[in-house]
Amino acid sequence: MSGKASTPKERFIRRVDGLVEKGNWPAVREACTEFLAGGENCGEAHFLLALAAAVEDDFAAAVAHGRNAVDVDPGVSEFGDFMGVLYGIAGDLNTATYYAKLASTGSPSSQAAAWVPESLPKFTEAFFEAENRHFFRQAMAAASRGEWTNAEHWFRQHLAFQPWDAEAYAGLANALMIQGLNVAAVETLRAARHSVPDDTRVASLLGTALTAVGRFDEARAVHQGAMTARPDDHVAHASAIGDMLFDPAREPQAIATESRAWGERFGLPGDALPHVISPESKRRLTVGYVVGAFDRSQPARALADILARHDSGRFRVVGFGSGQLSDSFNIVFQKCFETWQNTQDTDPLTLASMVAAEDVDILVDVSGLVTPTLLRAFGARMAPVQVSWAGCPYGTGFANMDALLTDDYLDPDDRGATPFREKACRLPKGSPIVELPLARAPAVARSEGRGRVFVADATLAELNVATVAAWSSIVKGARDATLLLLDHDFRSNDATARLIGLFGDFGVAHRIDVVSGIDAAGFFADGDVGLIPFQSMRAEVAVEALMAGIPVVCRSGIGRHRRIVASMLHHAGLAAETVTDSDAAYVDRAIRWLDDVDGRRAFRDGIRDRLLKAPIFDAAGRAADLEEAYLDLWKAVCPETALS
Repeated sequence: MSGKASTPKERFIRRVDGLVEKGNWPAVREACTEFLAGGENCGEAHFLLALAAAVEDDFAAAVAHGRNAVDVDPGVSEFGDFMGVLYGIAGDLNTATYYAKLASTGSPSSQAAAWVPESLPKFTEAFFEAENRHFFRQAMAAASRGEWTNAEHWFRQHLAFQPWDAEAYAGLANALMIQGLNVAAVETLRAARHSVPDDTRVASLLGTALTAVGRFDEARAVHQGAMTARPDDHVAHASAIGDMLFDPAREPQAIATESRAWGERFGLPGDALPHVISPESKRRLTVGYVVGAFDRSQPARALADILARHDSGRFRVVGFGSGQLSDSFNIVFQKCFETWQNTQDTDPLTLASMVAAEDVDILVDVSGLVTPTLLRAFGARMAPVQVSWAGCPYGTGFANMDALLTDDYLDPDDRGATPFREKACRLPKGSPIVELPLARAPAVARSEGRGRVFVADATLAELNVATVAAWSSIVKGARDATLLLLDHDFRSNDATARLIGLFGDFGVAHRIDVVSGIDAAGFFADGDVGLIPFQSMRAEVAVEALMAGIPVVCRSGIGRHRRIVASMLHHAGLAAETVTDSDAAYVDRAIRWLDDVDGRRAFRDGIRDRLLKAPIFDAAGRAADLEEAYLDLWKAVCPETALS
């Protein structure tokens, strides 16, 4: 362009030319927005906004701007060609072809062509990408690397073009829930229910998301609808049972009954697999662990630490898990398994073949209801000894599941019959899988003059009426005390209103505050006493508080799943100071800890050494416990074994 710019459009194009040449797309976007806000309706400005969005991988916004450019000036072939490229990448071949035809009837613009970045594919390349679901593949690749924010972005891009894709909705919801964005997951899945109303997986995920935000009545109804629509869908039924564990209205016996019914109904028939080779005397047993999609955060690190301590002279350890062992989220397992089998998208018969190929003697399920398709395989006999650990608190209901790993706190000997079908194998050092973060710096005294503070790491699902009632009594009974909650997606309007309503019912909402932008270690370091929710199964939360140097208060609970945190504290030697057996004792213990300044100081000074010596954090000792349990089970099927 030459000569003096004489019109606003010419001056605008001259300005953006230089910005595009420098690759300054944020400035291009700002210039275009400013120009359009001035009342000009310029196709070039819309086109540049589309290009800027595409450069930033926001293809949904790029399409919106590109459509505006075409509407203003459909005769520019570059506008139509660009839209064809976008829809081609997105996988919408029909729309891509429409815009390609529109471009063929237009006139080329050298100016517009010069603006298109070389990084954007040509139409033929985009047409090829359409067959490969480019955005969806990007999302799945990000998820495989554990890049959940990135995965969320690409799932959203894909759904902007293909809002009928139930698999993408499920992927997006999982990415959101893993990030703790459960409110957003509920909104996403509700939208999905309108787009794919008959998809059972979407319905089940919505039930799980509703459970995560504490909407238990709605969750039960949604789960029931999914199970009624697909009575033979083992995943839908497993999802409903898994969410029962968080529902305060569900009694332990009811959960145990449903768990057993699931196993009896969906477990692989006993004769579905080839005959398992009879056990024989060996000097080295092969133990296989089905970790599936087991929690890859703290519990996975704790599990890996224990399994890495197995006596390699007596036990060969094999892992069966989702993805390659080299995947980022499986790196934690690299030092504890001699062999790894990828079970991603594996059916029960294939899993059985893998187990047979590895000549597994003792097969241990850790993932449980999180990977119900793999769990089904235990209904048949894949190995001479089959064991359940952690993933099914009330057992599997399988006749061929020989044992369930537990401890004397979860299942005391004097309690009589256990609520599960399997033989109870009590581990002396405890059964909860929990990590002691040894890299954590020793606790230091909290700054004086900041008031008296209770702290609690509780999700919306854990903030039930019973817990809130107890915490409200504690705050009322403790002079000038404040309760701080670690933020778990509490900032949405719906969650904030619920928190205010819950604590407002007891007149203490003004003494509750939410802390954001801080990790658990820093959060607990700012407190005096940690409060564990009644319904919590997250033993790692109590460990975080203890490592920060503060005492915790825990209600033992009724039902195995409600006693997991208390079991950890018991096997850490802390039950006498931290665990209570009634709501009233819980309230009293919390207030007494807050008032006992000297006691809290002594607790802080000694807790790290106590945890380091605690049986439940003795990885080598816990591995030895497992080996003794396995050996007893093995001798029951092979009395002449050479192991000792």
